[in-house]
Amino acid sequence: MRKICLKIHRWLGLAFGVIISIICLTGAVIVFQDEIKEAINADIRHVEDKGEGRYLTDEALIDAIRRHAVEGLTLKSIQMPSNADEPAYAQFAERGHQKLAVNPYTGELIGWEKESALVNTAKQLHRYLLNVPSEPHEGMSVGRFIVGVTAICMTLILLTGIVTWWPHSKKMLKNRLKVSTGKGFRRFVYDSHVSLGIYGVVFLLLMSLTGPSWSFHWYRQGAMTVLGGDVSNMEHHGQFERQQQEKPDEISIMRPDTNHHGQEKKPPQVVLMQLHTGEWGGLLVKFIYFLAAIIGALLPWSGYYMWWKRTHPQRKPVVK
Repeated sequence: MRKICLKIHRWLGLAFGVIISIICLTGAVIVFQDEIKEAINADIRHVEDKGEGRYLTDEALIDAIRRHAVEGLTLKSIQMPSNADEPAYAQFAERGHQKLAVNPYTGELIGWEKESALVNTAKQLHRYLLNVPSEPHEGMSVGRFIVGVTAICMTLILLTGIVTWWPHSKKMLKNRLKVSTGKGFRRFVYDSHVSLGIYGVVFLLLMSLTGPSWSFHWYRQGAMTVLGGDVSNMEHHGQFERQQQEKPDEISIMRPDTNHHGQEKKPPQVVLMQLHTGEWGGLLVKFIYFLAAIIGALLPWSGYYMWWKRTHPQRKPVVK
């Protein structure tokens, strides 16, 4: 059994290692996407003028946004704040996911959300290998397919790695977690591969098991079923766009008490996202996910090195 798992581990790692490294490295960036967005948009996150201390009515806020917004933009949704000091956010059909911060008390425009080029590029690589489908939420592309298959294979690589290097005693576990530094570079790489794999395997499995949900509908449906939810609600943005296609003139008003942020019980699609990104445990868990993703990006290269040394043994010089 161990030999079979080792072969599966090795050959899948050789075939998908480079893509796994790309996915993990970009995933490490995406873990902190919210913090990065907060940092670059700190100047539009607070409302100074609260007028009479009451939010405008929906109709008045819509009229104010339309009056002040750039001509030619089609207002599609308004996300109301959950905190009295925060702005509302307006979204327009022509600007994609970019939002406009609006004072909910006066209707005055505060400013457009700035996008992080680093995060946007990381997302394009992480989800599609830069091969974005024509319909990003439901459509398929070669890049999206490869990412989904790679995530499934990564799960198999991790599971076969557990079987291959499973310690049968405390002494063996202790040895597995140590890295030898005085027995040559090859032994150092081997020990690093095994020990880092053990340290990161649980969190890497959480990422790889949930990842294919954003590539394959059938996988997403299975994950949602396990979590007890409805697959039709998987992605809020995808659902919103479908609604807008059906009712192009309707403006959606999203409030904290009606979306998932205000619910005590989180819907399965949110749980799935949080399991994938580490949002379920706050900043500490996010940092652990970040380290695990870095480990995941390094493991294929140590595996490639060990395979190269195995298949190209160094010849000893002939002593004459």
